[in-house]
Amino acid sequence: MKQPNVLDDNLGIAISWLCICQCLAEPVARVFFASLTLGLSEATHVILACWVVLFAFAAVAPESLKHCNSEIRVFVATGLTLVVVSTMGRLMGMPETLEVLLSIVGNAILICAHRQNKKLIHAHNSLISAAQDHKVTAHRKRYCV
Repeated sequence: MKQPNVLDDNLGIAISWLCICQCLAEPVARVFFASLTLGLSEATHVILACWVVLFAFAAVAPESLKHCNSEIRVFVATGLTLVVVSTMGRLMGMPETLEVLLSIVGNAILICAHRQNKKLIHAHNSLISAAQDHKVTAHRKRYCV
């Protein structure tokens, strides 16, 4: 049986942190490097939001079916909703401070969900390893006298 791994969660955490850093750095960059940010900011937000959504589903959805933790699903749904609303709001003229706030809070919630999912995966892997070790030990006791 294939053991779940945490690569998608690690990538999800990294992408969420990247979004948070981008949201905090963009206003500063706009002041100092106005010509570099023209036209790229909306596309950047949409691309980052797509990656956030992709890794949230890739990491949490399959594992959520195994451990059935509804708390993680609620965190993911809340975080994704805030990220998508902030991205769409940016395209529709939402005030920048509200858009940044929604994006940061949404990504922070997703980071918490990914971390909790990683903990559950590690617990699941530990249980599988313990069960396999127990089988091997029982087999050795029975047949390897």
